[in-house]
Amino acid sequence: YTVHLKKDEAYTYQVEKTGYVASSEEPLDLDAGSPVEVLLEMDEIQTDPAVLDLKVGESTGQISITNSFKEAESQYIWGSQDLQIASVQEGIVTAVAEGQTEVSVAFNGKKTKVPVNVSKNDTAIGLKVDPTEGIDVERVTCTVENLPADATGDITFTVDGTNEQTVPAAVDASVTYENLGLIGNHQFTAEYGGDNKYNKSCAESGA
Repeated sequence: YTVHLKKDEAYTYQVEKTGYVASSEEPLDLDAGSPVEVLLEMDEIQTDPAVLDLKVGESTGQISITNSFKEAESQYIWGSQDLQIASVQEGIVTAVAEGQTEVSVAFNGKKTKVPVNVSKNDTAIGLKVDPTEGIDVERVTCTVENLPADATGDITFTVDGTNEQTVPAAVDASVTYENLGLIGNHQFTAEYGGDNKYNKSCAESGA
């Protein structure tokens, strides 16, 4: 583009470039016959987001460098402070286990750290009781519902807080109570104890 300058006016110039700290304003010498050399200092690495929150098992955590040098993107070095909590590859963060750590990115002597918070996934199990009512009921089956297929650990069933039975976690985990001699209304409970990926969850059902 063309810049029109007025005679006897004073002008200054400033150089800006992505990834660098802008130069200070300098007077423009219109009589100078040679190119002006400007030395720019590399800016701090800027990321988005500044903090990353993930659930265990997620690998969709993306950290972007907002002022990167496109021609040198492959030279940025990524790292994780604790690989037991989260790993990173070219800005893609994978949550491994619950906890807090930092992911770093470095280039040309500059380094930026991004806090990463990893939490467990919530669960909301249900409880199916069969039969739900009747006279002289001799057998009651309790079955868990809505438990994630990859959940591990144990599920504990109780009747009115007693008669505890514990079984391995499964999407259709169940127990059968027989000859309880139950009369009236009773509370059946299933409690999932959680694992390294999922939080605890409890469900109740009356029968």
